[in-house]
Amino acid sequence: DPNNPLTTAKVALGKLLYHETGMGLSPMHAESEGTFSCASCHFASAGFQAGRLQGISDGGIGFGVNGEGRQPNPNYMEAELDVQPIRSPTALNVAYQEVMLWNGQFGAKGLNAGTESQWTAGTPKEKNFLGYEGVETQAIAAQDVHRLEIPMDFLEQTGYKAMFDLAYPNIPANERYTKEYSGLAIAAYERTLLANQAPWQRWLRGEQNAMTDQE
Repeated sequence: DPNNPLTTAKVALGKLLYHETGMGLSPMHAESEGTFSCASCHFASAGFQAGRLQGISDGGIGFGVNGEGRQPNPNYMEAELDVQPIRSPTALNVAYQEVMLWNGQFGAKGLNAGTESQWTAGTPKEKNFLGYEGVETQAIAAQDVHRLEIPMDFLEQTGYKAMFDLAYPNIPANERYTKEYSGLAIAAYERTLLANQAPWQRWLRGEQNAMTDQE
């Protein structure tokens, strides 16, 4: 997305925020505060998707090795769980997508250009009016959908405020520490998640020693 150029500082910030359970500050029950993040349902060793058929963010307990052990908290009613209706899409290779989610609802460009009448106010789809591509729009909207917050006291106590300053030196301070810019950082990190380092891919790019003779 030309509106979200990648920088080292922005990607570094996004990588930490993507995995930051400390952002889980709006759970349905206080006992779950700080127990979920983007990575709860998009876990690296599970292929950047959920390690179970339905990812559970707020309201999940346990995890296992790759997320396969995450289960609903018995103190939550079913309607209170932040559980994905179908398997979470992988965050891997999303750099090649103009729109996001299985139904393609996120993103102001590509296939979604001209569908503004469907970007309903008061729903996550209204974030399309910010004008970003799907990866950025989804990362921004997901923070509200999945009960993630970035209050200033949290940013100051954890050192994230300084990282926002490095990532967005030209953004006014009254706009910088918002979910729009945390979402842009998360999207920048996600755009670096590419499945392009397999030995045969490196061999195709000319690395003659990337594969053994047997391979």
